[in-house]
Amino acid sequence: MATENPESDGAVTRALRALRALPTWAKVVGGGMTLLLLFLLIPGLDHPRLSFGGDNGEVAMVNRRPAEFLYLDNGRAAAYLAQLEGGIDNGERLTNTLTTQTEAKVNAGNVVSFGGSSQRQSFVEREITPTASAIFFRLIDDLKSDKQLFPVSGRLLPTFERQGEGAFVEFKTEELRTPVYANPYQVVRQASTLSALFPLPSRSKARREAVKHLREASEGFAAQVGPNPRLVYSIQPEDKAGKKKNFRLLLPVRYQQLTDERSLIQNGGGRFTVIGKIVRLYATDEGESYVDSSTREVWTQAIKHAPGGLLRRTVRKCELPDGKRAGAGELRPCVLDALHDQTEVDQRGAVIIPIAIYK
Repeated sequence: MATENPESDGAVTRALRALRALPTWAKVVGGGMTLLLLFLLIPGLDHPRLSFGGDNGEVAMVNRRPAEFLYLDNGRAAAYLAQLEGGIDNGERLTNTLTTQTEAKVNAGNVVSFGGSSQRQSFVEREITPTASAIFFRLIDDLKSDKQLFPVSGRLLPTFERQGEGAFVEFKTEELRTPVYANPYQVVRQASTLSALFPLPSRSKARREAVKHLREASEGFAAQVGPNPRLVYSIQPEDKAGKKKNFRLLLPVRYQQLTDERSLIQNGGGRFTVIGKIVRLYATDEGESYVDSSTREVWTQAIKHAPGGLLRRTVRKCELPDGKRAGAGELRPCVLDALHDQTEVDQRGAVIIPIAIYK
């Protein structure tokens, strides 16, 4: 619906009267100039082009694609960021510039052409609350700008040695696997998976009772481990010939900060980026080794009392010291051996507290 504008109507009338009083050649020039002014000055006749950007009017660009996190320690990221910036605000105001571009062009027959443009700027503000991922990437940006984040190779221990304990490092790896001892726990924590793994028979009452007992024993195993256990990702890279190198990287994490998306880690999740802080470094073959005793304490007794049916269904790949896969009767000792092996740096390696593991 058209809106009346008295000021615009008056301007048009005065312009037309002045135009009629002019000679013919002047009418052409004056008409073109008048129409140009009308296009530029009358609000109802402009044709805006809008763009959001910074104070310079440039269109805002997003340079980072969203990440899929296997693990994100948002509490640690916030703590590090607060140390760098002296605190974190609950919210920030994001200001974008709204630019209105008006263009006009008038042709007066074949005699002359007039053109022009104008811009108006206004500002749009919105309040944003920092999310966990936003805090993490802000921390990364700060570390990089301060030259405190060092790229290293997950296959070369000397690259970690050059940075030393306390350094923030970034590396990529394809060797991340869910620890063998944690597989049964993950299944039990996902109720739908547990139900599918141990379905209740519809006919045999005795069998139904046996399955119910197995479910209850499995839930008891998870309860003994606790709601947010510590576990350790163990990385032992291989050389080009497929032989494991003589050092190990340990990444201790908390279960509740891991994703529920099992495709990220099932049978190896592909190539991940790890951001973390070196807290222990063992660079020579001589000296003490590191044992993550808190992880061993959480899992050892629970694995010893875990129901055999749960281990048989969830621990499908447990290798014995000779490289062979453990049979049904060998699963429990194999898992316990893996627990001890995957929580220890035997003379050479490093312990990295991960802030995030993502792709």
